[in-house]
Amino acid sequence: MTLTKSIRLEPQEMDRIRTVIGLMPAVSEAAALKHLLLLGLDAQKQDLAVLLYTRDGLTTGEIAERLDMPRLEVLHTLRQRHVQVFDPPGELFANSLRQPDLPGATER
Repeated sequence: MTLTKSIRLEPQEMDRIRTVIGLMPAVSEAAALKHLLLLGLDAQKQDLAVLLYTRDGLTTGEIAERLDMPRLEVLHTLRQRHVQVFDPPGELFANSLRQPDLPGATER
């Protein structure tokens, strides 16, 4: 299912967008806007990951779950932003227990 959303832009905002779109490979304006929106969403999630870790004290596993992003991406984001990570020692082990079963594995 596809949803359609509309927004109102000031002429100056559209000029800024057209400048960027003009430098992109030939795609439709709608496709370019969608691409830029998703890039902005990813950037916002990275900012939130740092905020949730530094301000709220969530673990990287909790952040990954809350933002629906891989834990490795959370760790990478924190490292890029020069944030030292001090997760509880057992978190990595606990997260590994929550992983889906491997195909062919038998229950004990």
